[in-house]
Amino acid sequence: MIKIILCLIFIILLPNLVFTQTEIDILYTSNTNGALENCRCPNKALGSLEKRKYFIDEWYNNKPNTLFLDSGDFLSAKKNEFKDSIAFKIYEMLPYDAIGIGDQEFYNGINFITNLIDNSTLPFISLNISIPKFKNVNDYIILNKKNINFGIISIIDPDIFKFYPKRIRNNVEVFDFNVKLDDQIKFLKNKVDIIILLSHIGIEKDRDLAKKNNQIDIIIGGHSQSFLEKPEKINNTIVVHSGKDGYNVGHLKIKLNKKNKIHKFNGELIPMTLDMKSDSTVLEMIKNYHTLNQKKDIKLKND
Repeated sequence: MIKIILCLIFIILLPNLVFTQTEIDILYTSNTNGALENCRCPNKALGSLEKRKYFIDEWYNNKPNTLFLDSGDFLSAKKNEFKDSIAFKIYEMLPYDAIGIGDQEFYNGINFITNLIDNSTLPFISLNISIPKFKNVNDYIILNKKNINFGIISIIDPDIFKFYPKRIRNNVEVFDFNVKLDDQIKFLKNKVDIIILLSHIGIEKDRDLAKKNNQIDIIIGGHSQSFLEKPEKINNTIVVHSGKDGYNVGHLKIKLNKKNKIHKFNGELIPMTLDMKSDSTVLEMIKNYHTLNQKKDIKLKND
């Protein structure tokens, strides 16, 4: 009798025993702030884009099914068109699956960022920027990795430009994302397994949103330059932030159950340490930038 009972238990548990969990690696960045390289600042022994490019290439050689996302502020807030153009070009060399738009992208002026985005193949998304009207920016992106469908949405704080100069503030319109977010999530829920929000509202508002909205699986945050060494779980939502200036690449590993829902997760921030290899093409771009900058400074002094 005992053997029969044990056999029945085994038969009942067999589907769960043979089921292999799907694992997905997600790499994420935010608040790069146009940093091309180590700032040569005291106590800042970390690199930026020169390290990231090499690191990402090596990562994808081993894990090509990785999801790679950015939540905005990839450009600086220092009105340096030349440097920001180089940062943008380096982003175009990286295999991003979706990129949110932050407020700093507008600092060089509306025409500058519009021209960059409209002539790029980078996968930009924004749910609540209504003006300017970009040609190549969608409300969302649906991606498939290992037969798992991901719905990616991006939002920005509607009050984010309140203290910006009039030349920017008067030429950008951002509506309250709450007007459209629930409907967008509802629409995607019928098409995807996992909802990821690229948020540019800051960490405290991310936490509040996770408490109020239980339909978002992952929030990848930006704007507040926050450093979250480990992911936070708030109700049903995983919240992550990767810090600032390109010092880290965030890594979130999720395991999905047989219903394609997140069953387990773990994460870390991978620092771009100075002993890591740099990408040779990016280094040459940075070298040319410094050379031309020096020539420009000499010319200004002579004038």
